[in-house]
Amino acid sequence: MSSTKSMLKSIDFGQLMRAAEGLTQWRVLGLSFLTWLAGGLVMAGGQMLATRMSSIFLALLFLIVSMVVFSTGMSAVGILLQDKAKDVEQRSIMDALKAGLLCVPKFILFGLLVVALMLALCIVAGIVYFICKIPFIGPILLFFAHPAMVIVASVFFVALYWVAAPLLAPAIWDGRSLKGAVSLVVSVVRARLVPLVLMLLALYFVVGVITLVVFSGFVPGFAYMTGLASAIIGPSMLASMGGMGAMGYMGSGHMVAGTLSTVILFAVLMALTMQVML
Repeated sequence: MSSTKSMLKSIDFGQLMRAAEGLTQWRVLGLSFLTWLAGGLVMAGGQMLATRMSSIFLALLFLIVSMVVFSTGMSAVGILLQDKAKDVEQRSIMDALKAGLLCVPKFILFGLLVVALMLALCIVAGIVYFICKIPFIGPILLFFAHPAMVIVASVFFVALYWVAAPLLAPAIWDGRSLKGAVSLVVSVVRARLVPLVLMLLALYFVVGVITLVVFSGFVPGFAYMTGLASAIIGPSMLASMGGMGAMGYMGSGHMVAGTLSTVILFAVLMALTMQVML
């Protein structure tokens, strides 16, 4: 396991040149595709079943299961790609899946920590604004307190989106505990915040360009062929794309086939775009 010092030194813009290598890792790309396919099928099938049975609880249950599938599979993908990035022998897919499953509770705990921090921020802000209700001095306090609270909230969300989310997952995939992963993120932020944000901006730009190229062909192609299929086969093809209109075609074989094919297409696209990001 690499030390914090070596991890800090590893933040280099030159690493962006290796991001495209993710598209050449066919074994990992296949696992990413299967992850999105399995998660999409669980979510789509669960929602269809929940709609038929009119059960909100069942819909929520399948949503949670699909999120566990996504988290486990993508963590396994990240672990395998991290092995490649560190130039060590990649572990087997089963070992990666087991390690990915162990990462899920840590992500859940981090989510709960974020929720707790947001609640604490709301409580502090509520107390401040309650004090600002005092006559005469309240408006004066509000003049200073409101911008301060807005800045604090803005810093929190910027740190969450641009620092914690991109760095926490690789730290957890490296085998660290949640506490160790958070400590590592804080250390990186203190030492290399500006280069880190610039590198992430450059990475998002690269991913955005690849996504734009992929979807520039997929969106019109999907819309054109789906419209043609619905004109020939019937409106059940449009219903396969989801929405309230799907309820009238729950027993249609064409809708099931269209839904499954859409899930597969979505899995391919997500596997390609996420591979570079990871």
